[in-house]
Amino acid sequence: MLLNFDKVITVIQRPEKLFFLFKPINSLIGVGPRISSLLSNFLGDSLINLLFHLPINIIDRTYSTNINLAEPGKIITLELTVSSHVIPKNRKLPYRVTCYDDSGNIDLVFFKAKQRYIKKILPEKKKCIVSGKIEVYNGQKQISHPDRIGLLEQINEIKTIEPVYPLTAGLSQKILSKLIKQITNNIPELNEWHRNEIIIENSWVSWKDSLINAHRPKKNLELNNNYFTRERLAFDELFANQIALSIYRKKIKESDSKGIIANKSIIDKVKNNIDFKLTHSQLNAINEIINDLSLHSPMIRLLQGDVGSGKTIVSLISMLYVINAGYQTAIMVPTSLLANQHFKNFQKITHSLKINISLLTRLTNEKEKKKIYKGLEDGSIDLLIGTHSIFQKNINFKNLAFIVIDEQHRFGVKQRMALSNKSVNLNTLFMTATPIPRTLSLTNYGNMEVSKINEKPSSKPKIKTFAIPINKLQNIYERLKSTINNDLKAFWICPLIEESETLDISNVNRRFDELSKLLPKNNIGLIHGKISQEIRDKTMKEFLDGEINLLVGTTVIEVGIDIPDANLIIIEHAERFGLAQLHQLRGRVGRGTKESNCILLYDQPLTHNAHQRIDVMRKTDDGFEIAEKDLILRGPGEVLGTKQSGLPDFKLVNLDEHMHLIELANKETKIIEKNDPLLKSKRGKCIRDLLHIFEKEDAIRYILSG
Repeated sequence: MLLNFDKVITVIQRPEKLFFLFKPINSLIGVGPRISSLLSNFLGDSLINLLFHLPINIIDRTYSTNINLAEPGKIITLELTVSSHVIPKNRKLPYRVTCYDDSGNIDLVFFKAKQRYIKKILPEKKKCIVSGKIEVYNGQKQISHPDRIGLLEQINEIKTIEPVYPLTAGLSQKILSKLIKQITNNIPELNEWHRNEIIIENSWVSWKDSLINAHRPKKNLELNNNYFTRERLAFDELFANQIALSIYRKKIKESDSKGIIANKSIIDKVKNNIDFKLTHSQLNAINEIINDLSLHSPMIRLLQGDVGSGKTIVSLISMLYVINAGYQTAIMVPTSLLANQHFKNFQKITHSLKINISLLTRLTNEKEKKKIYKGLEDGSIDLLIGTHSIFQKNINFKNLAFIVIDEQHRFGVKQRMALSNKSVNLNTLFMTATPIPRTLSLTNYGNMEVSKINEKPSSKPKIKTFAIPINKLQNIYERLKSTINNDLKAFWICPLIEESETLDISNVNRRFDELSKLLPKNNIGLIHGKISQEIRDKTMKEFLDGEINLLVGTTVIEVGIDIPDANLIIIEHAERFGLAQLHQLRGRVGRGTKESNCILLYDQPLTHNAHQRIDVMRKTDDGFEIAEKDLILRGPGEVLGTKQSGLPDFKLVNLDEHMHLIELANKETKIIEKNDPLLKSKRGKCIRDLLHIFEKEDAIRYILSG
């Protein structure tokens, strides 16, 4: 029987005290369709999205004196009397409003001014409050386009310290600040979800006070991400994330599972079918996976291995072991091309083992799809290779027991929960070629068992890496010609697709045109992110099949395709790439038996960090060492940006500055796991509020279903 968690639980209702936070943006006073649309596209649909949009600077308008003492370059708030309006004869000239106080005169300057509006807000002979930056033009003090103009009674409203927020086109500071002020004035009082010791130890204040203070900073220090108000808010988000992950994992671990025990002879049969020897690391990883599979709770394991270390063969042997026990297996990969490559390799390795393998991608035709669906339901298909198509609701397995997720950074534990509908007895192996430090992996997986492959097959030739200045481009062209003329293949990688006015970086399209003229008798392929997936797949297949000798592209080629006869990669403007990315790109060659080369073309002068990155690439090909160096040089936020890594898209957490909070969140989560896993206690119910605030409703569903 399959357990469908979605059917166990009805829609989760947020507590009434949180209703205000999730009201639509257009419920605020002063928000019409235009502003509502702007804010929804920029930040999100509900009020809480605005609350989590924190200021990045402050403007201090408390400095106030008379005109005579006003210091040029400073922002000042003045009490003035309007003398006269000087209307320009030519609209290209500025509109001036002359004002005075007891100490002297000052001009308020407006360009492209609307006369009627200016006269309305600055009537002659009337007193007003004006705030802006003091300038001096032709010996006369002036304020160009004052930031604030108001009545005398508004002085306390204007003479304040204002937060400055990141904006989007069409949105002003004045509007956004007013709207956020409406929200902060109505934040609900919530009971504390953290232990009192944690609050005292870190000098934190309540969630409500932290939010209010974060939006009303009085000095620049308060904008620091580790200032106590912001630190507390970041910890709330990390804690909510860890609690949710803990619940997802608990649900997976507690689902009914039979231990899988099979005959290990399948491993020896595979060894006989491959033309290389498995390393000690690979054998250890296989044993760790088999041991996990024998337990009575589903396996969730991460397999880390450098580019070319042989993760795929480990996953295949593990799947064959499960098939030998009478179950179905599946492997999910990021692209159709990679799925097709696995399909061919797996068929070759298992040709004598009577294993039924099928391939399911977006390119599979309808007739073949129906055949595959039937084979999965009746159990005749043993191993399915696919992309995200594996998640389609109309796909049902007879007895799926093991799934491998290649390129784990695109797929987290929460997504793994979606597979619960496919099978209860489901073991999962995540694979990655990008080593993630344990602390950071906690944010996407919680505590997870990890296997590491830290050796490379001895049969693999080493890749020689050279760093060459870009002014020696002609020498590289000759090297490229030689490679192509010897019936070998090459990659040429450029960092940008379009011309940039700020960076003097060669455009991939221009480089493609130049190389086409250099090699007129050869077919050259072009691949980048703005070319459709269908054409990219076609080009990569032509490169693989030998119809194309040279592939010019951007970093979209870095996913693990095997091109055995590609033995040269040229990375242009290597100084612009991160270490991990350079290493991934280098791994596109050296997959056959021929000696391979990686040329790092760089522009001078190099920055200190760029010099260090290129130096590391020349000295080592160890992916784990490179990942550690990259972390030191660039910091976790840049190395593991959420779009590339699949790490949560945090709103309040800055990975570069809040690393110390991840371990604390993990420690606090373990206390909850031990004492109150279903969040039934008084504190547990407060933590449920926190999960609602960060929209972790799925986690609450799983609690209630358990």
